[in-house]
Amino acid sequence: GKTVGIDVPVSAFRSYRPKWSKSEVVDIGKNELHLPGGPLGEKASATWRLLAEKRVPAASGGKVAFDSAGFVATDLSGGAVSCVVTSNGTIGAARMIGASGIIAAAPPPSSASDGEAFPGLPMVYINKPLKDARGAVAGSGGAVGALRALSAAVNAFSRDIPADKAFGPPPKPGPRISKGRANFIFCPEGAREEPELCRFATDPTGHGLAVSAAF
Repeated sequence: GKTVGIDVPVSAFRSYRPKWSKSEVVDIGKNELHLPGGPLGEKASATWRLLAEKRVPAASGGKVAFDSAGFVATDLSGGAVSCVVTSNGTIGAARMIGASGIIAAAPPPSSASDGEAFPGLPMVYINKPLKDARGAVAGSGGAVGALRALSAAVNAFSRDIPADKAFGPPPKPGPRISKGRANFIFCPEGAREEPELCRFATDPTGHGLAVSAAF
């Protein structure tokens, strides 16, 4: 259908304030894995423990969320960012904000009020005493993407499996049906201390792009 332009008053941008919340933390040796706070992080933390013990988590239902995407980044100061975004619909609200070319996101479904229905999982892995990032992971596309991201994180952060093998064996040749997308960065000695050791990986069953600047 035809998109209908909507106007967002300048006051809405001026009065907007981000909401900060305490993260869910999983201790891994001398490092910490930070997950989103609330029900989403609690569930991810429980799943992490199952995977770390080589137990199979219960199957999660839900549709594939093609309206979400995730990205991760680290820098030479030891900082890291993991972000998952969603438009809450294939083309969001199907309405453009003025003449900006930006399509507004749709309101989240009522079932997402507690964070359970959010279609992704961002994670940051840090060495707190040194204030140095050791990695960042993002899974998007729904429950499958979040589980793929957690599985890769367990393999790399807890089992020291190389980044290029953290997602498991590559898929067999032929058409691929992506049910989730995951990306991660692993810096075993720190993004600030030993950046040349950082490795980047994307889920071979989905879609992703990894790039590094020359250090």
